[in-house]
Amino acid sequence: MRPTSELGARSLGWVGPVVLELLPDPEQVPSDQQALLLALTATRVEDDAAIDYLARLRGRSSLAVRTELARPWRHFDTERYAREIIAHLDPDGVHFPVSDTAELAALRHLGGRPRVQVAGVIPVTDLMDGLDRDRLTHLWLNAEPTDPDMSWLSLFPNLRVLRVNPRLPRVRNVPEGVTITA
Repeated sequence: MRPTSELGARSLGWVGPVVLELLPDPEQVPSDQQALLLALTATRVEDDAAIDYLARLRGRSSLAVRTELARPWRHFDTERYAREIIAHLDPDGVHFPVSDTAELAALRHLGGRPRVQVAGVIPVTDLMDGLDRDRLTHLWLNAEPTDPDMSWLSLFPNLRVLRVNPRLPRVRNVPEGVTITA
């Protein structure tokens, strides 16, 4: 069984773990578009059984596939997903989402990533401790910060871009040299 559209791939994933047995071997799928459809299906399964299937997609160079693999780890065992998927993804261009302190700690344990998306409410003190100070170049705040004062970002010497969800309150005291985007 092969999904033929993104909507179909997402819908197929809601069937549950049994769908993993019906999908083709992801290592035998030649195109990145087909690999993306398989990733969209398997990440919607939301059962740790999907991790083994998704691990066979982690070597793809496609930004869309790598982004899809980085996106859903909050639906799986955090440490296992970090170890078997996140650790193997080429970080170039991928914003790695963290929705809680466990994911933040797992990402830190892997050496951090240059691009991080804060997708959950995480206290500033945890972000200061959990984000890699030397590696972080792009930070995306997609959840309301506990404090709109961004002066703490001066701890990250290589941070160049702060992306803020436009629906969030306006941030202030962004360090010089950091560009704010929406």
